[in-house]
Amino acid sequence: MASGDYRAIVGEGAAETTIKGSRFIGMAMGCRDGKELAENLARIRSGHPEATHVCYAASYGGNERFSDDGEPSGTAGRPMMASLRGAGLSDSMVAVVRYFGGTLLGTGGLVHAYSGTASEALSAAKVATMRSCAVFSFSLPYDRYSVFEGRFRDLMARRPECTYSERVDVKAWVLAGRADELLRRLDELTGGRTAPTRLPDEHVPTEESSI
Repeated sequence: MASGDYRAIVGEGAAETTIKGSRFIGMAMGCRDGKELAENLARIRSGHPEATHVCYAASYGGNERFSDDGEPSGTAGRPMMASLRGAGLSDSMVAVVRYFGGTLLGTGGLVHAYSGTASEALSAAKVATMRSCAVFSFSLPYDRYSVFEGRFRDLMARRPECTYSERVDVKAWVLAGRADELLRRLDELTGGRTAPTRLPDEHVPTEESSI
């Protein structure tokens, strides 16, 4: 996972093309680590047991992984990785399944087929801007929470999570650059009687679109 803001796939995209009898099926999806990469590939292979090749490109945690899966070297994984980089995505992957149709495409034809199918699948995926957020937990009396709910909305990267008992226990996400502003406002709101606990930072999807 990247440390700053980045873009990632949050809804899968798919595309299919047929070239000289070979079917190329592209699938773009989220991929946060090596474990998820392996799980995604296992799911794809299970769904396409007769496929001749399952090639992929993935980017996560600053790492890039790709495979030609038996195609001539450099004709599948690398071109797909270029498509993924061109889309500006992290924590994401694209796979292309090929069913061989009996006619050889040559290296240029394979590069075109794999990169084109990958780009179409990526274009069909839903993408979110993952914003780096500071996360805090704190407790407020009910009368102060009603003020917090109305006046702190502009600081929130997503809707706070609340547990209601004698007080309101709040978990709040605020864009990392505005963490000090949250602390200052809470201090004013409660007269310094609330001591927020900072939890590990998280990335929060704050804007969704297609590529």
